[in-house]
Amino acid sequence: MKDTSNVCMGLKFVVPVSIKGISESGSLVAFQLTLKYNSLLLNVRNVGFKKSVFSDWDGVSWNTEDSLLIIAGFTVNTINTEIDSGNLFNIQLTAKADTVCTDSITFNRVLFYNLSGIEPSSYYGSSVLNFSHNLPPVISGISQINIFEDSSKTLDIRRIISDGNDSLSALSLTFRSSCPQLSVLYDTTRKVLKLNPQKNWFGSGKLFIMAEDPTGLKDSLSMDFNVISLPDAPGRFSLISPEDSLSVNTKTPLTFCWTKSFNADPGDTILYRFSMDSNPDFSAPDFVVSLADTVFNLSDIPDPGVYFWKVVAYDKDGLYTLCDKMFCFIISDQSNVQTNEVSEFRLWQNSPNPFNQSTQIIFSLKFPQNTKIVVYDMQGRLVKILADNFFTAGTHKIEWKGRDFSGEDVSSGIYIIKLTTPFLSTDKKCILLR
Repeated sequence: MKDTSNVCMGLKFVVPVSIKGISESGSLVAFQLTLKYNSLLLNVRNVGFKKSVFSDWDGVSWNTEDSLLIIAGFTVNTINTEIDSGNLFNIQLTAKADTVCTDSITFNRVLFYNLSGIEPSSYYGSSVLNFSHNLPPVISGISQINIFEDSSKTLDIRRIISDGNDSLSALSLTFRSSCPQLSVLYDTTRKVLKLNPQKNWFGSGKLFIMAEDPTGLKDSLSMDFNVISLPDAPGRFSLISPEDSLSVNTKTPLTFCWTKSFNADPGDTILYRFSMDSNPDFSAPDFVVSLADTVFNLSDIPDPGVYFWKVVAYDKDGLYTLCDKMFCFIISDQSNVQTNEVSEFRLWQNSPNPFNQSTQIIFSLKFPQNTKIVVYDMQGRLVKILADNFFTAGTHKIEWKGRDFSGEDVSSGIYIIKLTTPFLSTDKKCILLR
């Protein structure tokens, strides 16, 4: 008998039996083969035999009794198995369900004899067929996979796919989504499946899973998924004009405009809140108006000075987005437009404050002069020199990105921004939050 392995429970398989070393002619020869098997695990379905080895077989029969399979018959013609007979017998068995184990079939006894009781074979032996039940992979479905818009979902594959014989690593796994907007990524190390919908996409579809073991047994399943829609904040947008730090006179009309904020929610409406103030913290704005357009005309020109403006986009769900960067402009009378004169020496409070990545520092000079702007920590240690050069009269703006001399990010805390000229100095505290 030849070794066989990977027998799937509940399915039929064949045990081939071959014999060699027997030769007899012109005499009645009877035979009997006995094989031992485990009747708790196996069912014998049929026994077939190969007539080309024995020119004539008669009275072939088989039966099972006490875990033994007995095959018997006789022939009156030539027997010749000097060479391997090939598959002389094909024993069809079925592995019973609900059994997972390794078992063997033993070629227990072989008897060939003639009328004189003499065995024509000088040699015969026994062999053992070892086999094991091979369970197919099984996929357990999830009734509904729910994913929130702009988020991801992770599935533990060990809770979905099981195999009584093979590990997940030994299985060939295939995952596919019916919707191109949902990407599927399998982490072979963590044995998890990550489902990632495209940004701002929602909808439903099917997730297809197939598992195949090394012997070709497989299982497949489709599961429904639903990407649930959530309200989205208005998209990012930027201010356009007046350009940042632009000087205008009291007779120049002021038209403010900005880019349109992207609306990711069908049927939603985006509105804009325009704010203008002489202080960059907008603690008490001088002017606030809401509108649906991205253009605003200011009819009442404010008094000469430095003004800051910003726009907030918001929707009906109360979600909002601030413009990428706040702008400022300088109002002066006609005589001061060319020189950008201001009436005072001043360091404005940085904006935003507190800040996370960068902050704008605005200062005004009444006269052109050498100016130095530095940052200190609360222990008085120098952190960064932001400017140390000649500035013209007027209002100027520089940026601090929260880094020190070496370009490394500084830690969260309170810092001092100091403005120094040959005649005056002033400072402001700012807060950095990482």
